[in-house]
Amino acid sequence: THYLYILTSNRAPPGIGGFGTIGGYPTSATSYGCSSRVILHELGHNLGLGHASTVSNGVTNEYGDYSCPMVG
Repeated sequence: THYLYILTSNRAPPGIGGFGTIGGYPTSATSYGCSSRVILHELGHNLGLGHASTVSNGVTNEYGDYSCPMVG
């Protein structure tokens, strides 16, 4: 079971579009608004996906792969 909450309030924490549980049962995703990009990203967490990171010169950028919806 997956739950999706869309909050239309303007009271989102600064820099946060939403949040989702990573894996587990049941899962939930919360989006501060109706951005399909944010909803897809948070549902990706529900399916067990992490952030789309890249590694360059031994340094990991947690949100480095901009070709993936899990970039953040």
